[in-house]
This record gives sequence, structure tokens and C-alpha cells, in this order.
Amino acid sequence: MLLAAARGLLAHAFPILIAQLASIGMMVVDTAVLGHVSPVDLAAVAIGGGIHVSVVFALVGILQAVAPVVAHLHGAKREGEVAGVLQQGFWLALLLSLPGVLFLTHPGRCWEWRKWMWRWRPRFASIWPCSPGACRPRCAIARSMLFAMLWASRGC
Repeated sequence: MLLAAARGLLAHAFPILIAQLASIGMMVVDTAVLGHVSPVDLAAVAIGGGIHVSVVFALVGILQAVAPVVAHLHGAKREGEVAGVLQQGFWLALLLSLPGVLFLTHPGRCWEWRKWMWRWRPRFASIWPCSPGACRPRCAIARSMLFAMLWASRGC
């Protein structure tokens, strides 16, 4: 019984493991390639990639609440209500995609908090070590990368 459960778990976990390893491999290749281009490009892609992942994970994390609700309704034999929950999940995804797209296409407006953090530099120096003026080249490259990633992503 335990062996059968372990096989089932591995059968479901193996594709996830492959996807995670592929994702890590892509990040390693990005770092290796951009490390040879310039440090500014490497920093910009790191900033843009971090922002992209944060936005996507935040929005997808909210949408992941739909699956347990559907599973609960299915388990309670209330299949008639599943379509309504899925429809609401679709509308929620559409609604959440608007601020996500705006943030990824216009990150400059959202990065104005840097000026506030620069005033508090002694407190936040470990998380934002450069001045707002020194970060402009990286931010311009990161903005271009975010725009490209927005249209390259299947989720948007």
C-alpha cells in the first residue's frame, strides 16, 4: 500500500521536478550568456526577471484559490455550482491581468518608491544599494525586458 502511494506520488511529482530543473537551467544559461555581455545588462535582467516573477506569482497565487473550491464542490456532489465558480475564476483572472499588464508595461511609474527609499538609505542600504540616478541604465534595460517578457508569456 505504501509502495503504491509512493509510486503515485512520484508519477505526479516527476513532471514538476523536470519543469523546475528546466527553469533553473534557463536561469543559469541567462546568467552565463549575459555575464559575457556586460554587468549592466546582467543586473537589468536580474531586476526585470525578479519583478516579472513577483507579479506573475502574486497574480497566479490568487487564482489558485479556485481549484480547491472546485474540488470541494465536486467532492460534495454539487457539480451544478462548479461552472459558476469557474466562470468567476475566469473573470477574476481577467480583472487581475489588467494591473499586471499595466505594471509590466509601465514599470517606471511603479518604481517611484525608489526615491522614497533613497531618503531612508541608512535603513535600507542592504536591499537597495544604488542611488536612483545610478540605476537608470539598468532600469531602462529592465523595462525593455519586462515588455518583451509580457508578450512572450503565455499567461498574459
